Amino acid sequence: MIAFLRARLWLAIFCCLYAFNSTALGLAYANSNNLKQVRINTDSMRVSSLENDLKTKTILTSEKAHPEPLQIYISLDNQEMTVFRGLERIFSTNISSGKKGYDTPRGIFSVLEKRKRHQSNIYNASMPFMQRLTWSGIALHQSNKVPNYPASHGCIRLPRKSAKMLYNVTSYRDHVIIAPERISPNVIEHPALFQPHKEHLVNFDLRDSKSGYDIIDSTIRIYNDKPLRIYITRKRPSEIVQNVQIGLKQLLLYEGDIDGAFGKKTRDAIVAFQKLYGYKQTGKLDKSFRKRLSIKSERAMLRDGVILVRQNHKPIYKADIDIERPTEPLGSHFLITSKFNSSKTKWIGSTISTKIPRSVVRFNDIELNGKKRIVGNIQQALSRLKLSKDIKFEIERMLTAGSSLAISDNGIGTETGKGTDFIVQTH
Repeated sequence: MIAFLRARLWLAIFCCLYAFNSTALGLAYANSNNLKQVRINTDSMRVSSLENDLKTKTILTSEKAHPEPLQIYISLDNQEMTVFRGLERIFSTNISSGKKGYDTPRGIFSVLEKRKRHQSNIYNASMPFMQRLTWSGIALHQSNKVPNYPASHGCIRLPRKSAKMLYNVTSYRDHVIIAPERISPNVIEHPALFQPHKEHLVNFDLRDSKSGYDIIDSTIRIYNDKPLRIYITRKRPSEIVQNVQIGLKQLLLYEGDIDGAFGKKTRDAIVAFQKLYGYKQTGKLDKSFRKRLSIKSERAMLRDGVILVRQNHKPIYKADIDIERPTEPLGSHFLITSKFNSSKTKWIGSTISTKIPRSVVRFNDIELNGKKRIVGNIQQALSRLKLSKDIKFEIERMLTAGSSLAISDNGIGTETGKGTDFIVQTH
């Protein structure tokens, strides 16, 4: 009898200790991940187990303290790199960029790959603490020779201590902004900037062409916390030319190929259209001509701009948008979310001087007023972008911490591709 009572006593003590340890472990896990303990009464919830899991995940994730985004700003004129966490400057260092003939590209990049030890297969040189910016060979890395002037073959050379320090604080997809001038992030406020929605379980139906936008990933998206990469730029000239060629062909004024090339046959067809309907015979493919062609051919006119979204290096969304006063340059701008939570975010950002390619200037009749490099106004650029409520809503309910927005006249650069974010080249 005594043995039986002792056994029951030890069993009771064991159960108490197990319950205590389980609770302590749960609290320790919550504290270690900066999460609040969440208790859910499943008996009162009349939802499926999948919805239950999603709600729990959303609650836990929304309670995380999202770190402020890391941004790396490089000034080529000053041969200097400055690293920011949000608006706070972490550290600065001297650099050495590409020498003449091997100029370091300017623009908005992100970290694509990191390696503590890397050997260049182009120059057979050691590149410790390498952080790749393009798949064509541009990277940040340590070097034993970092003079205060351009001396590399295009990469950004860093002193050993700075290269190691930078390597230890960066993550994949952190942004690197390379410009001639010295720039830094500032708070940007504008009603056009996206704000997050709490709902993260979204059924994306594949839209038809009449809707004006396209959900590229038509599967059901279940709460994805990867940051969005949003890019607003001008429509590709070839897409607009193709649309015009189809419209002119419908009116039996164009006999060439639908190839998107603005050559003699297309120009002659535009003149023939203008002559036929009594318009001034300019041969220009401007907005007024495209509006008239749209009416006569009963074919929708393509808009001047496009908004594109990538997530986890994959395109997921695309929509046409209008740009007010399209002959004025937008400039190049970079913005990123700050102090993000599930219902509200601030935005910080900067403006980068940019050289607009000649082909873009000619096609859009952009007025440069003799300037080689343009420094746009970010508030004016945001005000000129006309996004429908549907487009804004679709993006806002995908918005996550660390999402960024780039704006530029320069289109999609040659470096943007598989395994990259949008690489905005400002030349």
